[in-house]
Amino acid sequence: MARSTGYGETWKCVLINRKTRGRLPFFAHTPWAAKNEAMRYLDANKLKDDYLVQEPKEVFKKGIAWNTAVAI
Repeated sequence: MARSTGYGETWKCVLINRKTRGRLPFFAHTPWAAKNEAMRYLDANKLKDDYLVQEPKEVFKKGIAWNTAVAI
């Protein structure tokens, strides 16, 4: 499970299966690292044509009040 760092940043990049619409999340502490991990997964498994890559989004932000809703 992903946790926020001391810097309070955790980024998520999601791969979406074109046929089943299933999702594979990849978490990292920088946006480029999250996208890089997702792309490595696609390259290693030869699945580039089967998945869409969603741009990284920041999740688990530090400093947000507990009762504030966050839409991702």
